Amino acid sequence: MAVYNGARFLREAVDSILDQTLTDFEFLIVDDASTDETPVILKQLAKRDDRIVLIRNERNLGPYPSANRALDRARGEYIARLDADDIALSDRLDRQVCYLDENPEVFVVGGIEIAINSDGVSGRSGRSGLNPLPFRYLAHFTAPIVHSSATFQRISADHEPLRYSQDRLTAQDFRMYQQLLDHGEGYRLPVPVVKLREHDANISKTHRSQQAETAVTISTEALRRTCPQESEANLRALASFVIDGDLTGGMRPSEVIHTILAVEQAFETLHKPSDHDRAIIRGLTVNQILKGVAKMRHRSLIGAVGIATRLARRRPMSTSREVLAILSRRRA
Repeated sequence: MAVYNGARFLREAVDSILDQTLTDFEFLIVDDASTDETPVILKQLAKRDDRIVLIRNERNLGPYPSANRALDRARGEYIARLDADDIALSDRLDRQVCYLDENPEVFVVGGIEIAINSDGVSGRSGRSGLNPLPFRYLAHFTAPIVHSSATFQRISADHEPLRYSQDRLTAQDFRMYQQLLDHGEGYRLPVPVVKLREHDANISKTHRSQQAETAVTISTEALRRTCPQESEANLRALASFVIDGDLTGGMRPSEVIHTILAVEQAFETLHKPSDHDRAIIRGLTVNQILKGVAKMRHRSLIGAVGIATRLARRRPMSTSREVLAILSRRRA
């Protein structure tokens, strides 16, 4: 855990780890030169439980350099992440460690998140479980799991400790998942493991534009590895559309559909999914396009309708199914 001026939610977040049903762990917490009551709270908590290892930055470094300081000090086989305003469910570590122990080919495991507001009131419940191949496919477009649900192997297949990239302030969890998938598989448990707090101070809200820009770059790199026959311009335009609803470079709606279906086909040719996984992958394709359409409608309603119409012609059943799923999640 890395924390900067997080006193408001800190005790609840830390207690959610200390109260886990799995008890054999070290809890590394990096205080990123906080100026509020965070240092006092952390010292009190550390006195109460000797599993807490405190690390304090002399100056503010940011979330990912701070996380790397914890990774450098870690001794365990696995790393479990939690942001200082979120809450881990009591059996989270037990479930995830058991899964990783039983599936050594898996390098990262997450789970379903339950959204809560600043007062802790629950709202939407995110997504469902995800097998390794659909997990890998979704990682072309977005982080398949929220960061606070991630538990991953500390040492890579090359026997080197894994670290976060520090070149940008945002979206480096997305990049970390790309690194982990270079070494093994990913999996999303079909059960809730974390309560994700949504409030105005979230880094994803305060740095939205930079996060989108970084995510587009990471997505484009992933798409290029799977589908090198597509042009760089088309892949970047697809990533920009899915992530931010932005049709760049004059890309036509038909080209968006063509490009994502080319990526889907290249992925299926490369990995040969089962019929079950193929159906999920194709549903994810539709879902990503509809997410882009939902974001695009604020810029161009006509363009958004054009893409949705072309998609419905190519995938009528899955489009209807995903529309209903998206609407039900929004109502929740």
